[in-house]
Amino acid sequence: ALEVTLRQVCLTIGWDLGEAWIPSLDATILEYSQGWYVSEKQLEKFIYNSINLRLTPSMGIAGKVWLSQELEWIEDLSLPLSPGFIRREFALEVGLKTALSIPIIIDDQIIAILVFFKKNQSQPEARVIELVKAVTTQLGALIHRKKIEAALVKANQELERLATLDSLTGLANRRRFNEYFYVEWLQLFREKLPLSLLLCDVDFFKRYNDTYGHLAGDFCLQQVAAAIQQCVKRSVDLVARYGGEEFAVILPNTNAKVAIRLAETIRKRVQALQIVHDRSEVSNYITLSIGVASIIPQAEIDPEILIAMTDKALYSAKQGGRNCVAIENLMTFQTSCHDTNVLSQPPIPSRQ
Repeated sequence: ALEVTLRQVCLTIGWDLGEAWIPSLDATILEYSQGWYVSEKQLEKFIYNSINLRLTPSMGIAGKVWLSQELEWIEDLSLPLSPGFIRREFALEVGLKTALSIPIIIDDQIIAILVFFKKNQSQPEARVIELVKAVTTQLGALIHRKKIEAALVKANQELERLATLDSLTGLANRRRFNEYFYVEWLQLFREKLPLSLLLCDVDFFKRYNDTYGHLAGDFCLQQVAAAIQQCVKRSVDLVARYGGEEFAVILPNTNAKVAIRLAETIRKRVQALQIVHDRSEVSNYITLSIGVASIIPQAEIDPEILIAMTDKALYSAKQGGRNCVAIENLMTFQTSCHDTNVLSQPPIPSRQ
């Protein structure tokens, strides 16, 4: 909007160069924002000379307008009595003679300052001043509306983000897990690539809570969540709090071998935290049991099967002694659905 306005005003009133300055976020300096000039090498140099400038209140014509909040017209930049215009010498060198600056004000706050330059010396003209004032008023209304729209969009995005985050751990919550899982299932179905899933359960966590209290339990879960997140490097992977002391990791385009390796890394990283757990039956510290499953999504396979497979693998890890990783494959899982005596693949034991 600023760039278009600068161009249109200059073309309409026959001036040669326009620029916009905006206050910094902390409102201590003015920063260069946009510029437009007639196609001329000297004016291009003037623009480039201005880009890295930072103006304080009363510095230059824009700084003076920032302080006074009033329109400023400098008829002749060469006069010694011109206000402290820090680019005066350079402006004269490139042939600029007259300057006009006007603030854009919303709710008594300056959000931008426009400065126009002309190569011919010119006395204040009521027609030009009225036109520029009208344009800045309309532009101010537009920017105000856009700022409100942007604020609403940002607020909605923040609400959406909060709605998909677990408040305790900062990880994705179960809702976000479900959304992402089905999106990735469809995507990998189209691409015929594998989707892997990890389910991690903190061993004997109820005993930990009963022994050390819920505050310690919450801190424990936060540490475990951070450790898992640190192990998951790719942006496409999602770590979520699945519920209670359970965590899930969605691994798009990841085969079983890689998923198992990551699960082992996670298991070791959590145990390396050395969170004391005197009532654990497998270690003196907090440990994880992890179930792993991997599948290439197909039309005849319900996505829920992958979750069920991973859950069964987690059960196998617990049955196999905990503090270990177990994997379930589709063939074994389908067989076990008909014969509950058939076990999944044996868990990978802890290397303790």
